[in-house]
Amino acid sequence: MGQAIASATVGENGSLNGPQNIASCDHKGKGMYLVNYAPGFSASSGAQATPWGPGHTIGLNIMAANTCEVLVTDVHGNPTDGGFSFVAFGSD
Repeated sequence: MGQAIASATVGENGSLNGPQNIASCDHKGKGMYLVNYAPGFSASSGAQATPWGPGHTIGLNIMAANTCEVLVTDVHGNPTDGGFSFVAFGSD
């Protein structure tokens, strides 16, 4: 097994730009995204996401070995759609 990175920029509708080891991103509702890793990628225990919009914050939940939930909110904690960059480290 070698070290690998899963990364992409994700549009507010869940669209992917430049995905590496990411199979898809599902926009499940306002501010809620599920990032699904590509087959063969095994994520480590952490991931990071950075919001694009001013006043947006992000929370992450590692849901399973192949999925990470990304929650985008405004400064008041209200769910809001917004693009973000995403990266996770692991192995292939």
